[in-house]
Amino acid sequence: MLFIALQAAAQSQKTVSDSINYYNRKILAIEQRVSDSLDHSQPYHYYMQQKIYWEGLSKNRKYTGLSYFNELAGADYGAFNRRIEQEGYAHFGGPLYRFGLGLSHMTNSGWVFDLNFFVWGIDKSSGNGPQIITTGFTEYGQLDVGYAVFSSRKFDIYPYAGLSLRSSDFFFSRPRRGGSTYNDIVGVDQGNGDIKATAVSPSYQAGASFEWIAFAAADRKFGTIVFLKAGTDGVFGHETYKIEGIKYDPGITYGNWGVALGIKII
Repeated sequence: MLFIALQAAAQSQKTVSDSINYYNRKILAIEQRVSDSLDHSQPYHYYMQQKIYWEGLSKNRKYTGLSYFNELAGADYGAFNRRIEQEGYAHFGGPLYRFGLGLSHMTNSGWVFDLNFFVWGIDKSSGNGPQIITTGFTEYGQLDVGYAVFSSRKFDIYPYAGLSLRSSDFFFSRPRRGGSTYNDIVGVDQGNGDIKATAVSPSYQAGASFEWIAFAAADRKFGTIVFLKAGTDGVFGHETYKIEGIKYDPGITYGNWGVALGIKII
């Protein structure tokens, strides 16, 4: 009886083992069919490729580089021109040419930091015989912070806002003479010498930048980026010049608009 019982138990154990193996084979066969189906599924391949692309982009859009750009900045001389035309001076007009040098950094999360050491402006002049008026503005320590609302392997677009320190110049050169009929601040006696004044003011920037990655390694460790930046540049308050204890506001507004084209070497 004991022998018969042991034989029955062994047969039962073999049946359980065979059943487990049988169902494992069935499950593996189904999994293989599902895997084969996925491998031949276009939607599956599309979404997998997109996932890999965006995962790679999130890891590889970081860069740091030196930036150089040329800029055209708007200047409103309307009020000032009305003052100087009474004395026979030619009108100021047209945008100011500026150029800048700085550093740029983008994080993997999409934040962009542009630190311009300076944005140097080429002054404009207007003459009346030997008398010359020269004006212009330059910025120092300009820090813009942006976020890439669109980013791909070839293009980035980011709005930005920032702060800087602006230096505006006013220079009136004239020969020494006995008296002046000029009806503005530059008509003060001043010993009939030159007048040179500078206004330093905190300024702000806001706009958007478009970047084209002209050439770069897959991880953006080196390469060249071409960018176009457009926005506005203003000051807090008014730009006034202190001349012989007098605060003089010529009525010139700089930076209502600005367009910069440059490159980043990363």
